[in-house]
Amino acid sequence: MQRKLRNDRYRRICEEEERDEDRDGVPDVYEWADPEFHLCMAAIHEAKAAEHRSSRKWRAPWAAARMSRA
Repeated sequence: MQRKLRNDRYRRICEEEERDEDRDGVPDVYEWADPEFHLCMAAIHEAKAAEHRSSRKWRAPWAAARMSRA
């Protein structure tokens, strides 16, 4: 049991160190101090949010009624 917990912990650490959300080839952990990185990530997240907002406009009419009943 301890071994599984330790493996899960180190797997999560490795995933965090290797994550590259802005897809520039450099893991994000090495870019945290760079202000340009934060501007790039803000633009990426804003684009995702805008896409999400626009997709909500195309919901089926019955979906809104179902959500209001819940």
